[in-house]
Amino acid sequence: ALVSDVGSVREVARRFVGVERLVVTGRGYAYPTAREAALKLMETSYISAQAFSGADLLHGPMAMLQRDSAAIAVAPGGVSGAAIRPVLDRLVELGTNLAVVGPALPGADSVGRLPLPDGLPEELSPLAEIIPLQMLARELAVARGLDPGKFTIIGFDALKSALDLIQQGKLTGTVDQFPNEQAYKAIGVLKDYVRNGTRPSADVLLLEPRVISIDNIND
Repeated sequence: ALVSDVGSVREVARRFVGVERLVVTGRGYAYPTAREAALKLMETSYISAQAFSGADLLHGPMAMLQRDSAAIAVAPGGVSGAAIRPVLDRLVELGTNLAVVGPALPGADSVGRLPLPDGLPEELSPLAEIIPLQMLARELAVARGLDPGKFTIIGFDALKSALDLIQQGKLTGTVDQFPNEQAYKAIGVLKDYVRNGTRPSADVLLLEPRVISIDNIND
């Protein structure tokens, strides 16, 4: 039933197509699901997605939810769902562009929803929760004009095997964390390898927002 509910997933993708910043939140068993979902959304849609525990989100990060941002709350039944409810109430109160993975929110008709099967034991719920979120990552990439089949890693480690794949045109990576001179130094290591075959003496972690591939590695 989960994989066949493409309509709900596409509706949420349409809501989020213009979003540039996304927060994914959950409590208890749902928090690891939120972290995995944020990673999948970054990899496929190039959205700046961050995962927060529901408890942490209430104390500061809520302020980042502006007009060009949105939130996904993983809110199954059981203890995890009850624990995340104050966060949902606050997000609704703020008028956040919100989608919930789980049961519908009473009195919140404007909230998008990715349904889950009824009666699933809470400790097994992450197995179901991630499925509509993986589907959403794909549909959102398509809605944003991207190719979800193109393997892209956000903030990847430039291991020697990754460098080989970049040189072969089989891998695209995003430089998205090192600031300023560190990023340029990291890119320089990549360029030296691609142009001259010079192997790096150590693994390089790339950290500034820039997509690199065989098409622009020499730019």
